[in-house]
Amino acid sequence: MRTHLLACAALALAVAVPAQSEPFRFTSHPAALDSGYVDHPGATAQVVYRGLASVPGAGWLRLYFDRTNLPAGSSLRLTARHDRAVQVFDAVSLREYADASAYFNGDAVDVELVAGPGTKANRVMVVKLDAGDPAPIPGPSSICGPTDDRTLSSDKRQGRQSPTGCSTWLVSEFVALTAGHCTGTSQQQVHFNVPLSTSGGGLVFPPPEDQYAYDMTTLQRLSGGVGADWSVVCVNRNSNTRMYPGQKQGSWYEIGVVPGSTTGNDIRVTGYGTVSAPVSPTWNQVQKTHVGPLWSIAATSLGYRPDTTGGNSGSPVIHEQTGKAVGIHTHGGCGNSGGTISGQNYGTRIDRADLQAALASRRTLKRPGSFSTVGTGCAGGAGTPSLAGEGWPDLRLTIRLQAANVVANQAGVLLFGASATVWGSTPLPFPLAGIGAPLCSLRVSPDVIVPLGTGAAGTPSFTFTLPNSTALIGVRFHNQYVAGDPGANAAGITVSNGLTAWIGD
Repeated sequence: MRTHLLACAALALAVAVPAQSEPFRFTSHPAALDSGYVDHPGATAQVVYRGLASVPGAGWLRLYFDRTNLPAGSSLRLTARHDRAVQVFDAVSLREYADASAYFNGDAVDVELVAGPGTKANRVMVVKLDAGDPAPIPGPSSICGPTDDRTLSSDKRQGRQSPTGCSTWLVSEFVALTAGHCTGTSQQQVHFNVPLSTSGGGLVFPPPEDQYAYDMTTLQRLSGGVGADWSVVCVNRNSNTRMYPGQKQGSWYEIGVVPGSTTGNDIRVTGYGTVSAPVSPTWNQVQKTHVGPLWSIAATSLGYRPDTTGGNSGSPVIHEQTGKAVGIHTHGGCGNSGGTISGQNYGTRIDRADLQAALASRRTLKRPGSFSTVGTGCAGGAGTPSLAGEGWPDLRLTIRLQAANVVANQAGVLLFGASATVWGSTPLPFPLAGIGAPLCSLRVSPDVIVPLGTGAAGTPSFTFTLPNSTALIGVRFHNQYVAGDPGANAAGITVSNGLTAWIGD
């Protein structure tokens, strides 16, 4: 009987409080841009087709493609006339974006097909355009008091979900969380570093390098009302930078423990809610934040009183005392009558067993590369040499190995090794005191030696692109820089720390 009553109460709650998505307002238009199949026998890449996608008066545009063919070396270049924002696709990234472009500000986008040397059957076909309303009307709010007390924020760990108008947040380089009712459609994206809206509340989009497509094949979700509303999804690499969002943004949220009591605990909700007067329309569906008390704790849900509005669905429910995420905001239920707050807003607890299982499984689906340092160098005439990796050591990406703190205009070599623990039968690190370089150690097996002088600035670097071979995923390679330094010791050398690169996909 008690179970039946709880089920009825949960159903009544789900009906009583509204979900807080705020879908973008747009119209769809057929398009008929088609380059046909184009061969390009030339020795260099060349633009072989130009077209214009336009819906006059639109606040923004999104393009959809069909039967587009980009052979290896060919690309598709899209340029917004409004702000000159550019998106570039190759065949791989266009597939990752599910044949849909980024969102471009303004009402016109130039489409260019760039054929690679010696390629055949290049083609671009644009079949549909989404045209955004230049001044959308905000939906209902759930303000926990007489005024909307949210303030602008710029947390790099979260973005605006498009086109469902929800909030999304990162828990790794590529795994994102949002509300379950926000992910029922295909071809969705998440946008970071969202700028202010127009004076009329119209949406403004960040450049394409801050827009990322969901990998909808990885989506796991539940959309069953309060306490049973969550989505976990992987985010693909950006078509321009080839980085995962967490790599570019530089951080993601840490999952916390749900408080056992409401006493002394506050909740922060940060997300992309709508606004209404007297709040400036420029704040519409841009990132805002507010803190309020934790109001209730149930088996699968949390109740709290920060201000939220449509567009806040999917926001992280942050335990203010620890800064960690303890839930996913999904529903609004706050009200105000005569200055008295009533009701509360709701989110799904982060520690639901099904949500935790989905989160653990999604974390294993992609493998971003990484750098890590091994030991330290030995001091010389310009300090202690260092070696660092710049970029991300993933397939098809370009990285740079950068040395510093070495004497200028000296000979030097960059070592590439298969191991940082053994060289033949010799354990590593291997002290170099025996050759006259005390406190210096060989830290990588010198399997490949690349001559690389220190240069006039004393900042030698080596840049290269990793091959597109899946056999390399998970492979580690190791580097160390050895620099000439006549005054450092009897051997006249200094060495850097070791650097290990783990190749990802």
